[in-house]
Amino acid sequence: MRFVPPPGWPPAPPGWVPPPGWQPDPAWPPAPVGWRFWQETPAARRRVGRPGPALVSAFVAGGVLLVLALGFGVLLLSAPPQVRAPAPGPTSTAAPQTTTVAGWVRLDDRATATHDCEGQGRHADIAEGTAVVVSDQTGTELGDGTLTPYGSQGSVCSYTFSISGVPVDADTYTFAVGDRSPVVISAAELRSQAWSFEIRL
Repeated sequence: MRFVPPPGWPPAPPGWVPPPGWQPDPAWPPAPVGWRFWQETPAARRRVGRPGPALVSAFVAGGVLLVLALGFGVLLLSAPPQVRAPAPGPTSTAAPQTTTVAGWVRLDDRATATHDCEGQGRHADIAEGTAVVVSDQTGTELGDGTLTPYGSQGSVCSYTFSISGVPVDADTYTFAVGDRSPVVISAAELRSQAWSFEIRL
């Protein structure tokens, strides 16, 4: 008898007999179902009489090998496929919604009106380029703009300003024009006026 390795197994050396307890390499493919690990040689077929102990041991070892190979194949077939979890994607945070606030500033001062709306006397802080700063109810600055002269009518000078990128989720908005006392307006009122309003000085 000679040991016949299944397809994919390395060839056995001539006359090699698996020792007791031998197991195939786990990297080898499983043996086909019904594979005959032992085949008779012509000399063995000519032998007559009772088989010797070596032949009996070889048959036992072959049976053990067959059982091990079949069991290994069943384990491979029954093992659940490994599914790699997708890598978590980058998290994103939605930017707050913003708007542009437009406003008018009206100053009733004849001296200023007669000087091309350049603030005079106590109104010297009101002129082209005067800063307008908007903050929320916590005092956090939300944006700023500057005054632009629009023209005069009689003793009244008009100025415009525009502040972009103002978050719409504040409760109240405080506008500070130059050195004047801040003006507070609610978010509801600003929305009702399409985010525009007027300040009279």
